Amino acid sequence: MRPCVWIVEDDPVCADFLCQTLAALGRLRVLPDASALRAALLEPAPALVLLDDRIGPHRGDTLLGWMGEAWQPRPPTLLLSAELPAELAAARCAQGAAACLAKPMTAAALWQHIADLVPHLLPPWDPVSARRALGPDEALVQRLRALLLNDLPGQRQRVHAAVARGDTAALREVLHRLRAACGFCGALALQAAARDLARQPDAERLQRFDAACSALLDPSTPA
Repeated sequence: MRPCVWIVEDDPVCADFLCQTLAALGRLRVLPDASALRAALLEPAPALVLLDDRIGPHRGDTLLGWMGEAWQPRPPTLLLSAELPAELAAARCAQGAAACLAKPMTAAALWQHIADLVPHLLPPWDPVSARRALGPDEALVQRLRALLLNDLPGQRQRVHAAVARGDTAALREVLHRLRAACGFCGALALQAAARDLARQPDAERLQRFDAACSALLDPSTPA
């Protein structure tokens, strides 16, 4: 069973956006008020919490405090707020948030923060991202995904060759093209792994890149 992601949000519009955008994560649970959050804190910690900074009369410092009392360590928490000056973001991170993101946010910004915090949760394919990029034409989505998969083994070899010879310019060129293709097709895990490898081409990030490639190339992975 995939790890659960909690969305602590009392605005139904924002909660629906988050659920629709992140549907590919699988097990999403919306906690619409402080009472629901307090009751849920008796359970094991989820893999990720998306936390609105204002739930009724309660602010983020109080909510983060409850989570810190319930769980050690506290699960990665992305704090969301419609009012997010730099000093508030810094304060919330000091109080336990892993990162902060202003509302309204784009789907791409939301996925990027999740990729930074919990890359292991990213799905191989996200149909919502693909439809957002390509429209509702499912045949087009499948055709472009087939092209990506056909080209992926060669790109993977070029990545390894560039890393082996320390050619960062060639590495970034290959990864740049690959990230663009992933964006069209909704290949979120590979897109994030390629971005991280371009930033810092070390053994750990290369291994994560290989794992993302292997997941897409596995015939049992649903597209």
